[in-house]
Amino acid sequence: MEREESVKGGNATHGKEASIEIMKQALMLHPPVLRKLVAKVPLKDQAWTNILKHSFFKSDETKIPSLDHLISIYVERSYLVWRLPDMQKLLRDAATLVIETLKQDKSEASTWACARKEAFPSEKNEYKHLLVSDFSDAVATLPLDKLQNFMVDPAVMGEAAEHQNQDVRQQVRAPRDLADRNAFVVFLESLLPWVDYGPGDNNGNDDQREDEHH
Repeated sequence: MEREESVKGGNATHGKEASIEIMKQALMLHPPVLRKLVAKVPLKDQAWTNILKHSFFKSDETKIPSLDHLISIYVERSYLVWRLPDMQKLLRDAATLVIETLKQDKSEASTWACARKEAFPSEKNEYKHLLVSDFSDAVATLPLDKLQNFMVDPAVMGEAAEHQNQDVRQQVRAPRDLADRNAFVVFLESLLPWVDYGPGDNNGNDDQREDEHH
């Protein structure tokens, strides 16, 4: 039993180190992601302020149009995941490791900059046809006061408003249960465009109400 527990503990430690290393590489390749996430989530702990003071994380863009556009899409699509404490710790540990790595070898920054340029050589935004807003979980609806421009009969207006509210309820999906899940698995999952974590802050009341109906 003790041996099995020791093996499991060793595997868990190795898995954590591997996750941090992968995250470190991601930040080395795409440093602007960090500043954008800190602003979008938002992450307000003093530790983030200190990390962002480092020159490597000073900018929120790479000056590569295609890559900057994709980064904006990624942050818009996945920022909710980074509200998880485990994910924030993973990101903070990786960012700290990036800073420590650059202290030991400043040339690492240039190496990863070259990799970025090789991956995205075009000086044009090749993904401009993809709108950042299309990757948002927020549901755009027409305000009720605007409907008055198209409707005269109040009864018709009220009926349209009810249909609109029904459409919103159908479109907004309840967020996935993120509690007690592996932080790195959630990170990888968040890269998939069909994965939905909900439109924003939600305390699970929608799920509860849905269960009660069933």
